[in-house]
Amino acid sequence: MDHTFETPNPPDLSIEIGSGHVEIMAGETNGRTLVTVTGKGAEETTVEQQGNTVAVIGPRARSGFSFSFGSSQLSVRISTPTGSTLSTKLGSADLVATGPLGACALRSGSGDNELEDVGTLEVTCGSGDLLVGAVAGDASLRSGSGDLRLGAVSGDVNSLTGSGATTLGRVDGQVSAKSGSGDVRIDMSGNGAGITTASGDVQIDRLSGGRVDARTASGDITVGVSAGLPAWTDIHTMSGSVHSQLAPLGQPAEGAPFVELRLRAVSGDINVGHLREEHPTGPTATQPAAGEPTTAHSATDEPTTSHPTAAQHTAGEPTNGDPTTAVHTDPTRTF
Repeated sequence: MDHTFETPNPPDLSIEIGSGHVEIMAGETNGRTLVTVTGKGAEETTVEQQGNTVAVIGPRARSGFSFSFGSSQLSVRISTPTGSTLSTKLGSADLVATGPLGACALRSGSGDNELEDVGTLEVTCGSGDLLVGAVAGDASLRSGSGDLRLGAVSGDVNSLTGSGATTLGRVDGQVSAKSGSGDVRIDMSGNGAGITTASGDVQIDRLSGGRVDARTASGDITVGVSAGLPAWTDIHTMSGSVHSQLAPLGQPAEGAPFVELRLRAVSGDINVGHLREEHPTGPTATQPAAGEPTTAHSATDEPTTSHPTAAQHTAGEPTNGDPTTAVHTDPTRTF
C-alpha cells in the first residue's frame, strides 16, 4: 500500500512495528514523503500524518492483559526529505537508513539498526547491533548484548552496554563508556574519555587531547598518544604488567597542550606509547609489535622506541606541573 504526504518541511517520522524490515531513504523528494507498506499485516497497519509527524504503526495482538506487537512480517519503505527526524519502536525488525537524517531516537529489541548520517542520536536496544556512519551532535547509547559502532561523532558519546562491544571512530567530544564484558575501542579521541569495564578491553588508538580515566578488572588497556604531545600518567595494575613507550618530553610550555592518562587494572595489562610522526608521503598499513599500543591508521602511527623514566608523586598531581610517567604500585591508592 502506497501513501503520499505533502511535507514542505522535513517531517518527524514515527515508526512502530514488531517484526519485518524498515528502509528509509533521505534525499530530495520535492517536499513529499512517500510510504510503502507491504507484507502480512499491511492492511492493518496505520499510516497517517498529523501536523509535521508522519506515523507508521503496525498491527498489535492481544497478549494476556496487555497489547504487544503482532507477528506480522512487514516491509516499510519510506522516501523522505533530507533532515527528517526519526523515532522508532521496533521489536525484531531491522532498520536501514541512507542519506542525511536529523535527530534520531531509536528503540529496538533484537533487530539491527544501520544508518548512514544522523543528527543527535539516542539508542536503546537489546540484542540487536547498531551501525552509524556519522553523528552530527551527541550520541547516547544503551545496549544489552548488541554491538555498537559509530563512525565520526562531532559531539559527546555516552555509552552503557552489557556484553556488547563499543567501537567509535573519530570523536571530537568527550566519551563516557561503561561495559560489563564488552570491549571499548576509540580510533581517534580529541577530548578524552572516561571508560569502565569489568572484563572488557579498553583501546584508544590515537589520543590528541584531554584526559583519559580508564578502569578495568581483567581487561587490558591500550592507549596511543599523538606524537610530540606531553603525557602525564598515573598508572596502576595489581597483577598485570605495564608497558610504556612514552617519549620523555618533559614539562610543556605554559599554555601548551598535554594529555592525562589515569589508568587502573586489576589483572589486566596496560600499554601506553607515543605514536610516530606522520610522513608527507602518506600512510601505509602495518601491524604493531606485540605488547605495543595498536592503531588502525598508518605505518607511521606506531609507538616510538624511546622510554621515559618512571617518576613517583603523591595525590595524583604532577610534580611542578610536569607531565611525566608515574606508575604506582599501591593498590589502595585512588585518584
